[in-house]
Amino acid sequence: MKVKKEKLIENLLGSFQVPELKSEIEIWSSLNDRIDLETKVVSIKKRSILTRLVPFAAAASIAIAVVLFFPSSNSLSFKNDSKDVLIKNFPDGSVVTLSPQSEVSFVENDESREVILDGEAFFQVEKGIPFFVKTDNGSVSVLGTSFYVTDREDLIDVKCFTGKVKVRTGDNDFVLVKGEGVSNLVAEKYNHSSVKKYQQDKLSFDNIALSVVLEDLRINSGVTIVNLSNSNPFVSLQLEDENNLEMVSILSTISNLNYRQVGEATFELY
Repeated sequence: MKVKKEKLIENLLGSFQVPELKSEIEIWSSLNDRIDLETKVVSIKKRSILTRLVPFAAAASIAIAVVLFFPSSNSLSFKNDSKDVLIKNFPDGSVVTLSPQSEVSFVENDESREVILDGEAFFQVEKGIPFFVKTDNGSVSVLGTSFYVTDREDLIDVKCFTGKVKVRTGDNDFVLVKGEGVSNLVAEKYNHSSVKKYQQDKLSFDNIALSVVLEDLRINSGVTIVNLSNSNPFVSLQLEDENNLEMVSILSTISNLNYRQVGEATFELY
């Protein structure tokens, strides 16, 4: 509390005993010394409180900076430039089977696990905090399950193998359980056979758009098949030891299209 100088003088004079041998000048000098001492004591106490608060404020600022700029997270990226599938483990124990010419990036923090996918992958997700797969064409969210995600150009196709997944594409939301799939080309759920795409050296396509099948055959088999028609049907087939001509013949039959060979490993559907 701030004490007025006049009041302080009045209080001091009331309790001050004037010695007989001191002059008036000596008395006033002694009084001024006591006033200065009281004033200094009050101001020192005020400064000491602020001084004690400074280290706590600095420590709090540092703690906030650490949380904001150095969050707890794990991150990594994989890219598959080969013609074979690539199997990798994420830090959380989840497993990704990455198709050829595909890539993923993984980030985990205290609240979620997030994957950015370009291409195609099969995920086996460990239970835990929410797990998200994001692509240019949609997203998938799960807690613990296994599922395929195919992201090619303007297509996203998701097939659930175990558990349950939620798919968002455009303004549509779908919840899939085992044996169900959805594609943004149709925007409705369908049933699949639960056969994995890469299994025992066989390449399986289960209710997949023809355009996606042709792109996968180019990546996996080195054969170029150009679809000149306006048709893009969903097809199912399993390939094992077929040569290029046999593969094109099968595709033309199940797609109800004609074909012709225009190069050593180049064909056209029409």
